Amino acid sequence: MLGSATYLRNSLWTDEAAIFEDAAQKSPGKERVHYNLAWAYQRKGENGKAIAHYKETIRLKPDKDKAHYNLAVLYQTTGDNAGALNHFKEVARISPNNAVARYNMAAIYHEMGDDGKAIESYSEAIRINPGYGDAHFNIAWLYKERGELVKAEAHLSAVLALSPGSADAHYNLGLVYAKAGRFDLAGRELKIALEINPGYNDAALELARLTKGAR
Repeated sequence: MLGSATYLRNSLWTDEAAIFEDAAQKSPGKERVHYNLAWAYQRKGENGKAIAHYKETIRLKPDKDKAHYNLAVLYQTTGDNAGALNHFKEVARISPNNAVARYNMAAIYHEMGDDGKAIESYSEAIRINPGYGDAHFNIAWLYKERGELVKAEAHLSAVLALSPGSADAHYNLGLVYAKAGRFDLAGRELKIALEINPGYNDAALELARLTKGAR
């Protein structure tokens, strides 16, 4: 009997989720146990179970920002933008300096068609972390689409200060300059994009349009 018990215990410890399932059965009132179990399920791709245990974690400890963040990511993965947004907002409330939560909120707002709030959230992410290149890039794209070209140029310049070799940033800056009628600068940026990435077809097509228009 002792040997069988040892075998069962060893089998249990071979599965991370099983470890925390066992712990949750023994200590159902401990938020940490439910959080660990949720994370184990998330790693296994069992999202439904992970969501259930993150919810239980939050019930036991409402201000656990990591649980809110991971639950938001799972909701985002399953296409529940409203649920994801609610929990990213909770992360921002609990941890006001979490730039990534603000960035993810912006992406959801954009997907939901609310570019005004997307810009606000990207701006907050950048305020918290001025070196957040992806936030600069995305807000620049939104400003370009809205015709706010000076702001778009400023944020793309920030991207290039952080990552001079970004072909995408040079390409988009070229589009901004072209939209503003600054065709010499547009051509320069598109050429740089092609020097960095010779296979950048969109940059080549845009440069060809500019060249044809200049004749």
